[in-house]
Amino acid sequence: MGERLKDVRTVVISQDPPDKNKGVVAKQKLSFPIYADPDLEAAKAFGLVFQVDDTTRERYKQYGIDLVALYGRDTPLMPTPAVFILNAEGKVAFSYVNPDYRVRLAPEVIKAVLDHGL
Repeated sequence: MGERLKDVRTVVISQDPPDKNKGVVAKQKLSFPIYADPDLEAAKAFGLVFQVDDTTRERYKQYGIDLVALYGRDTPLMPTPAVFILNAEGKVAFSYVNPDYRVRLAPEVIKAVLDHGL
């Protein structure tokens, strides 16, 4: 990916608790940490929280996932998946937000943004 990547830091924020995130880091052999945001404070600050509608909530339950019980909130809230790339001054140089968690940003796009220069 070139010399530019020496200065790149990956930061992942998840609503899952720290012990679950540590398990994911170990299992996937990630070279970066996953930070816990169980109360969605960071996600709320970024404007990335939405309330899960009843239909979707029931669909999750069919897969054995009870969002209310899992996260301990009366209202099932979820963070919207997002990618932010900051420049050296800490300003957002690139962002990608897609409410459909199944649609992820291709690594090639991130590489192109980094190669282009910030």
